[in-house]
Amino acid sequence: MNNREFKEVRLSLGLTQAEFATQLGLTRETVCRIERCAFPLSRRVSLSAANLSKPVMTQVHESESDLRSHDNEALDIASRLDAMSLLIRLDTMIFNFRLSRQVYGRNKVSGKHVAEFLSALRSEIRPYLPESLK
Repeated sequence: MNNREFKEVRLSLGLTQAEFATQLGLTRETVCRIERCAFPLSRRVSLSAANLSKPVMTQVHESESDLRSHDNEALDIASRLDAMSLLIRLDTMIFNFRLSRQVYGRNKVSGKHVAEFLSALRSEIRPYLPESLK
């Protein structure tokens, strides 16, 4: 069920947003945001709306393909978050290294500090490297 179908269910039942929200256990504002596509439609809310509409709208229901698409979206978001967190960690490491160079002077950063930075950088990116580069 998508946001448009969610609104169609409410209209087919002849309910206001407030009445529909009460039956679903939501606030009227949440229903309004879902209908405007400003808020994602969760699986629980989608199933609840479909259960309310069964006698009225049998064509609008949560199908297996809809459930799979939600799962794929979640996996896609999770994979992007993992990559984003890696980039943030690497950016922080590089920032700290550059800051130490500013504090101690360009040529006065100890070799030990450089080695620690490169070792930490290597351990962070190693899981993402192809086997030939490990």
